[in-house]
Amino acid sequence: MACPRCAVSDDLLASGWCRDCEVAFGIWGRRHAGDLVSTMLAGMVAGIVGGIGLPLLGLPWLISAISVFLSLGVMFGVYSLHDRRRRRQFLATRLPRAYLPSKS
Repeated sequence: MACPRCAVSDDLLASGWCRDCEVAFGIWGRRHAGDLVSTMLAGMVAGIVGGIGLPLLGLPWLISAISVFLSLGVMFGVYSLHDRRRRRQFLATRLPRAYLPSKS
């Protein structure tokens, strides 16, 4: 399997990308650090609804305590959605000439 961005087949990480492209994505992704705001906001809303709203509706405190862990799942899900979308956007950007395998 090769890196989807530069087609190098050695030094692949668990994400399936080579180390150089993963570093380049990390640098490029810092432009979109505002994605963390919506991730945290979704987790906070889920935590508040579960932690405060469920006991007010008469449900036991144990269910509301479990909902706090579910809010962590919500945050992880929203983060992975943002990450997949940003990786697709990164793949659609131009590759610098120095990274083209046929030109190096």
